[in-house]
Amino acid sequence: MHGATSAASRPTRHDSAPHTPGVFEHVPIAAGRALVGPSDGAVELGPDYV
Repeated sequence: MHGATSAASRPTRHDSAPHTPGVFEHVPIAAGRALVGPSDGAVELGPDYV
């Protein structure tokens, strides 16, 4: 599990190796918005994703 905290004035980026086929990544958003996904196909998530 990976945790991240970010502020609008100091955005955080986390790059990782691709996951193996069949792996799902869950990204709960408590507040604000985040761009997540592969660098060539990121999507914006907000707190309603939880």
